[in-house]
Amino acid sequence: MIKKSIYFDSLLLSIILLFAFIWSSLIFRQWSTDFGNYYLMAQLSESNGLYDEIFTHKGPVFFNLIALLSIFLKWGVFQSFITYSLFNFMYLSSFYLLIKLYSDEILVRLLCVFLICSTLFLQNTNSIISYVMMSFVLVALIHFELFKR
Repeated sequence: MIKKSIYFDSLLLSIILLFAFIWSSLIFRQWSTDFGNYYLMAQLSESNGLYDEIFTHKGPVFFNLIALLSIFLKWGVFQSFITYSLFNFMYLSSFYLLIKLYSDEILVRLLCVFLICSTLFLQNTNSIISYVMMSFVLVALIHFELFKR
């Protein structure tokens, strides 16, 4: 039973990863201002420092995540697509891991994966910072639940 559960979890996480990459291809036809500005400011802040010439009221966490990914991916249009996809995967997989704590039934988890993926529909790339913040909140909830148990 444990082997079947691991296989099913791997399958669902693969589906989530595939969905995140497919949905993130939206960036090639609609580059919204928020993600574009954050991506550009993260690239510019490498040499100038974030608050020397570039100011934002959102804080440095999102910029640092983009800069961290750029160490491995470098900068560019395709690299921004991969960055955006990984942020979406982080959002969707953190939801899945939280659901996995509460339900052992395969059908319930599968339904929840489809419901989670539906939260991305009719959204543009401006919503990515909210998804990243929600990922951190969900990871904190997961750790809180594991600590409580």
